Amino acid sequence: MKSNIMKKIRFIKSSGTFIEKEIKNYFEQPLQQFIEMFLPEDEEYVEVHEKEDADICFYSVQLEDEDLLRKNEKNVFFSIENFSGWDHYKHMQKFGKYGCKKTDVYISNDESEIKYVGNMKVIPTVLCRINYFNKIEKTQILEEETEFDKKMFLLITSRNMHNKNKMHLIERLKKYGIVHHISMYDSIIKNKSCYHSSELINVYNKYKFVMSFENTHSPGYITEKIFNVFLAKSIPIYDGAPNIDKYINKGSYIQYDKQIENKINIINNEKMYNAIVEKNKINEEYKNIKIDYSLK
Repeated sequence: MKSNIMKKIRFIKSSGTFIEKEIKNYFEQPLQQFIEMFLPEDEEYVEVHEKEDADICFYSVQLEDEDLLRKNEKNVFFSIENFSGWDHYKHMQKFGKYGCKKTDVYISNDESEIKYVGNMKVIPTVLCRINYFNKIEKTQILEEETEFDKKMFLLITSRNMHNKNKMHLIERLKKYGIVHHISMYDSIIKNKSCYHSSELINVYNKYKFVMSFENTHSPGYITEKIFNVFLAKSIPIYDGAPNIDKYINKGSYIQYDKQIENKINIINNEKMYNAIVEKNKINEEYKNIKIDYSLK
């Protein structure tokens, strides 16, 4: 049961939070979605200006001034990046991974288990993503579901080549059917969020397979990509976190490896394809997870 008291939340914008009420760029996340994804469900929340008093303060990877955090608020660091895998984040340069002493909760995209570091609670970002996906999985997002025989073959979604396997996939599969790049839909999605926007989901649904390649192969680093494809009722070709099967049913997606062409040949028929699309996505252990900020 939710409390009747409205909790105030603020975002330190200069730290790279990118949470907005109105989306103007694909990398921004809608405020209400963020609340439903990253905050405990037993409270109601309202955003206040970052200079106002709040109950919870959110900041991200570019914060370097610890004085912006207040001792009378619950300070929550969150990252959708492979935070410890890159050296260009100001927060990592200044404090190291867990060095900011004012932080109460640390939501990290390169952790796999809930743990405690001193007085700080560490929550893997992927658990927040699963928590939200469990809520919306049955939501009607598609305007019209594309039939199997009308779907195009493969959509490439990456706009960078940090993961060298992306080019390998394209070269190996382009002979099997129509391969398009997401940039051809920029007029539709350029001002829409990459976090499960209906416009993006409806584009994905036009394809049998959608590339879901992470930029690194770090345990726990599972971004929004594979969940977008699940919501689109297409099949992800995944390459990324080596422990993805800890959370995601391994029968619901295609793992990229040396056998990728054989896998595609087997799956590229309507009966087998639909069987995979209909499989449960989240492993049973994570079906009813809740986000909890309480400490030990």
